[in-house]
Amino acid sequence: MCSSDLVSYLAFLRVWDKFSGGGIGGFVKWLNATGDAFWWALWAVVCLLTALAPAVGARSGARRRYALTAVVTSGYVGMAAVIVASIAFQSLFGQMYQKIALLIAAYMGGLAAGGAWATRRAHRAGADPLHVLWIGDAALAGVGLLMTIFLVWIGDRAGALSQVLLVLLVAAAGAAAGAAFPTAAALLARGGVGAGRRAGIVDALDHLAAMIGGATVGVVLLPAIGLPGVCLLWIALKTANLAGGLLAKKGCDKAT
Repeated sequence: MCSSDLVSYLAFLRVWDKFSGGGIGGFVKWLNATGDAFWWALWAVVCLLTALAPAVGARSGARRRYALTAVVTSGYVGMAAVIVASIAFQSLFGQMYQKIALLIAAYMGGLAAGGAWATRRAHRAGADPLHVLWIGDAALAGVGLLMTIFLVWIGDRAGALSQVLLVLLVAAAGAAAGAAFPTAAALLARGGVGAGRRAGIVDALDHLAAMIGGATVGVVLLPAIGLPGVCLLWIALKTANLAGGLLAKKGCDKAT
């Protein structure tokens, strides 16, 4: 249901673009002409670079590089989660303009809750922030899997329960993404980065990644591969990032 409604929505946009003299018709045609294999191959390269990023350079900086990639991928995936949920909500229930505030509030509330939890865990005596960051990455990949299952399962079952489930999934995505930011800051602090600088780095990377996520997911990936496809890319990216974190730990162990 979501996929067919999305195709209809894009066709509707093309019609109105033609009537209004806009210029997106050719771009949408090009997206429709590209096969799924192209996007999966491109994403495989992105995931490979994400996994290898912490291992590039001195071993002593592997944790910091992993922290930065975790912030970038969490910011990107968090924005993707909001876009996927928004399009799915509109396609399933036809109430996007009434409920968009609820979805945004659920995501932001999740961010706050995840950040608070990660802050407490990362600053416990003897705690390793790297392990907390692993949990956040694994959780965000897991939420992506649950979102994929939801989109496949929902079919014609749209109702009050499915609305609640979708809002809860958005909140869970926010919580998992929110865990990355204070934990990454804690890892940067252990690397000697000052408080003001690490706050600026984490905030800037998060917003930059969210901007790129909004542009690429909303404009390119959703029209090209649909909602479940974007969720699979979300899972792949966070799984690759988690693999990079495991490589970072292994590299640090060898260095010591």
